[in-house]
Amino acid sequence: MTKLSRITLILFLLIIFPNIANSLTSSSYLITNAAVSSFDYETASKYFTNQDNSNLDIIEQDNKIISFINSNKLEEANSTAKHLITSENNNEDAWLVLLVYAKLNNDLKTFNKFEVLKNKKYFTIIDYVFYKNVQLKKSNEEIAKRLYNLVQEIDLSSLNYPINIDYALFYLNLSLSLKPVFNEVLFFQAQIYQELKHYFKAEDIYNKIYTLSKKKIL
Repeated sequence: MTKLSRITLILFLLIIFPNIANSLTSSSYLITNAAVSSFDYETASKYFTNQDNSNLDIIEQDNKIISFINSNKLEEANSTAKHLITSENNNEDAWLVLLVYAKLNNDLKTFNKFEVLKNKKYFTIIDYVFYKNVQLKKSNEEIAKRLYNLVQEIDLSSLNYPINIDYALFYLNLSLSLKPVFNEVLFFQAQIYQELKHYFKAEDIYNKIYTLSKKKIL
């Protein structure tokens, strides 16, 4: 079932059986989850924008962060991440977003806040991406490459598990936040969307790579 047909089916059921909306919270909740499961992060992020973080549980806030990052809304993801760590300060997804945002804005206070966490030794991904011998890496490009390294071993022919796809795109988009002109990352993104049969999205990314390559030649 395509993402459009899934969302259309939910809307149809809500019209025919309005009580469904009451039993399963709301239509926006259902549409958001349908969009997330279909990897339609743009649609999901539109609905998440109107949902107060205080009304979302930890898993929903995590999905909100991933949807925002995968639809290129770093500012919004950062805001949700700030809220999430107030109730769960060991959430590595939230800290990844906060630290990428902090690195882009030369905000050492956020890094200092992270470094005094008692449980930070368990954040192995953050340690790999941002630090070398306990020292914060200075180069955004180096951090971007580390984020890319996290997904290079993924077999594109076995993208059957939604969480793997969500996180692959999550790391790739965080990488692009630090290094926007990163053709290898863009190509990997395009391949993922092509495997998902999101052909228009894949084509847009391939076209972007072509445009960036032409600029380099010129």
